[in-house]
Amino acid sequence: MTMKRFHLFLFLSGLILLPQSAHAQQKVFNWVAGGAEQIRLQPGMYYAVGPFAFRQDFLHPGTVKLALHTAKPVFVGVVPQAAWNYVVQNPQAVAQLQYFCLKENVLQIDYSCEGLNTFDSPFVVIIHDLTDPNAQLGRAFLLGGLGLYAHSKKLIEQAAAEGVKPTDNDVSITNYSWKCVQNCDLPVFVWREVVKEKFPIMRVTKSYGPFKPEHDGDVMRISLNSPVPMAFATVSPEEAASLRMNSEGFNSAIAKSRCQQRAAQKMNLTCTFSLADGPQEIVILPESGIQIPANKKASFSVSLPRCVENCSR
Repeated sequence: MTMKRFHLFLFLSGLILLPQSAHAQQKVFNWVAGGAEQIRLQPGMYYAVGPFAFRQDFLHPGTVKLALHTAKPVFVGVVPQAAWNYVVQNPQAVAQLQYFCLKENVLQIDYSCEGLNTFDSPFVVIIHDLTDPNAQLGRAFLLGGLGLYAHSKKLIEQAAAEGVKPTDNDVSITNYSWKCVQNCDLPVFVWREVVKEKFPIMRVTKSYGPFKPEHDGDVMRISLNSPVPMAFATVSPEEAASLRMNSEGFNSAIAKSRCQQRAAQKMNLTCTFSLADGPQEIVILPESGIQIPANKKASFSVSLPRCVENCSR
């Protein structure tokens, strides 16, 4: 078994990783246009596009993106869906909406609003016709997208039956989604913690395992936090059993290991398995010649990768 730096691409602060063989085949993401939506606003109408919900992580951009073309000026902004739902029931509260990424007097724009994955709630994009600011309430207050009306639906049906009026505002909306566009079926792995322990520091050999690789190149992440320097290595189960019985041969035993660390206190290390090495155990012992303080503990953990997407490849 050999010790290396990560041979994996790490994402999400080291939580999501791709195999080394994927160096030339990373997943490629880009904005993909959806279908165009055509709406017709009367003066003062409001229209809601959405809802949009995002994961709270750093792999997904948390961005609303759409292309907007209008015949007459509008403003466009983002509000939480909960705030919009309140306006559906209380149209007089529309003026109290607080917008993210507000753009005013828009005719044509590639609109985007970023950072929305830092919030828990879904969002909607509001488009408001600015032709007649005095016609906001009561006459024609439309909430599209969600299929809800804050005023009489008959008014909307009547407007459609009467045909196009000079005051009508034709709006085209194209929504974009952040999607994988290349190498989308690559396996995705996450670290799965299999050992986590906080133990009193004593001059006796501790061991963990055995860990048996299934393929050449299987990896293990080892973390240590200790107030005193520690030595660790991976050895065979037979050697680990011998060192638990008698630690005197520790230095000579671990000298043969290709995955070892001396004088470690704070450490995050990844070791790579070879099938030829067979099952391995991790052995840990305070370095010789140091004084061990009373009632002190060290923290130790071992994590292995687990496939969570496209695992059949």
